Amino acid sequence: MIPGMLTETKVVVIGGGVAGCSLLYHLARLGWTDAVLLEQHELTSGSTWHAAGLCTQFNQSYNLMGLLRRSVELYEMLEGETGQAVDYHRCGSLRIATTEERLHQFHHVAGIASSVGVPFELVSPDRAVELFPVMDPEGVLAAAFLATDGHVDPTVGSRGRTPGRARAAARADAAPLRRHGADSGGRGP
Repeated sequence: MIPGMLTETKVVVIGGGVAGCSLLYHLARLGWTDAVLLEQHELTSGSTWHAAGLCTQFNQSYNLMGLLRRSVELYEMLEGETGQAVDYHRCGSLRIATTEERLHQFHHVAGIASSVGVPFELVSPDRAVELFPVMDPEGVLAAAFLATDGHVDPTVGSRGRTPGRARAAARADAAPLRRHGADSGGRGP
């Protein structure tokens, strides 16, 4: 028997990892109140729980860098919106260039970062050592420093979206999908 919430909802998100939780959160923010997320075990119990949780914005794609900037902004404001800790730590990131080609790439990415609003600083080897004192500057031409990069516990960050969704009437349920055919190769109960 399929629960009523599955026969009456307009949107069903399958999977309660970081992507599923994020999708449901954003649907709720856009006003979708008839949406439900289903997870066969606990939220974030699949591959999300062991992800590194790095939140870097360095990317050679204009669109992806803008999306990554928005993700970092979301993690920074999510606790205030939902009242639940998301454990985001802004620590910055540093990438080193030891070849002219890599330095050229940094200049290219700096232009993208400027146009999408991501703080990006090309720094000298000496400044890189100030930022990361255990670094050996030998052979380093320059470094790219992104001050707003950070890391988050993926489980806490994903679950941090739940109260915000609940206020918008979207639901996240750890429903045992096995009862609905997920364990039977799609052949039904």
